[in-house]
Amino acid sequence: MKLYIKNMVCPRCIMAVGKVLSELGIVHNGVGLGIVECESLLDGSALQQLEEKLESLGFSVLHSNKEKLVSQIKALLIMAVEEGKLDRQFKFKEYLSKEINKDYSLLSKTFSEQEGRSIERYFILLKLEKAKELLTYEEFNLNEIAIQLGYSSAQHLSKQFKQAFGVTPSVYKNKDLADRTTIDKL
Repeated sequence: MKLYIKNMVCPRCIMAVGKVLSELGIVHNGVGLGIVECESLLDGSALQQLEEKLESLGFSVLHSNKEKLVSQIKALLIMAVEEGKLDRQFKFKEYLSKEINKDYSLLSKTFSEQEGRSIERYFILLKLEKAKELLTYEEFNLNEIAIQLGYSSAQHLSKQFKQAFGVTPSVYKNKDLADRTTIDKL
C-alpha cells in the first residue's frame, strides 16, 4: 500500500514520518519524499491514528489522485533542486513526464487546477528560494548560484529574483533580509 503525504520536503521530514510509523507499529518498506510504502493495507483505525499524528507535525495524508500527482510533481522538483540536478540542459517538462510516466499536458493541467498556478511558476519560486538560501550562506557568488540553479546567466537569475521579491539578490544579501519561505509553503 502506498500512502502519499503532503509537506514532506527534506530528509528530516522523512525521518519524522519514519519515527511516527515506528511509534504506531506500522510496518513499511520505505519512506521517501511524499510517499510511504506500507507492507499491507491499514485498517480504518490505524489510518486515522497515522493521519492524526502526521497532522500534529504539519503533514497530511493525501487521498485524491490529483492531490497525489501534485505532491509527486513537487517532490520530484524539490529533489532536482536539492540534489543539484539542474544545469542549463535540464528540461523540467521532460524530466517530470519521464519520471511520472504521464504526458506533460496532463501534469500541467492537474497541477494548475489544484494549485492555482503553473508548474513553471512553482519551479521558478522553488529555485529562487534555493537562491535565497545560498545567498544567506555566503559560500557562492551570484554567478555560481546561477549555474547551480540552471540559469543561463546571473542577470537572468537577478531579473527573476527582483520580479518575485522586489529586490535584487545583492540587496537581499546585503540587507540581511531573513524572509525566506519554507518549501512546504510554496
